[in-house]
Amino acid sequence: MSTKDIYVNSSSSCQKPKVCNFGNLKIWAERGLIHIEDTRNGRYDIISVRTALERVNAISDMLSNSRRELKEYKSMALEEFDRHLRFVEDMIDICRQAREQGMPEDPSARRDLLRRRPKIFVLNDFRM
Repeated sequence: MSTKDIYVNSSSSCQKPKVCNFGNLKIWAERGLIHIEDTRNGRYDIISVRTALERVNAISDMLSNSRRELKEYKSMALEEFDRHLRFVEDMIDICRQAREQGMPEDPSARRDLLRRRPKIFVLNDFRM
């Protein structure tokens, strides 16, 4: 039995987080936000799902325009086109995963985050 045959619990907390590698970028979803790290210079950024989807939509539009040019002028290699298309699909999956985790603007997600946050209680020792 290979590791691909192991079934994962459908709960989002038990699933292995999906990381999208595109060039020097590592992109993943955490706590309802999209995290982006550039491995060249260590730059780190956090964006909302809405912003990520707007960027993915722009890339998708660019690819649809490039498809026409690819047929006519051979402007982009087919492998490069497929790599960008896989990136768009992976980003949509990451955005879906971030939404399942709960958007930070959602009041129920905030309540759940507060409930899960570790709590510290200070107790007095009355045995003096």
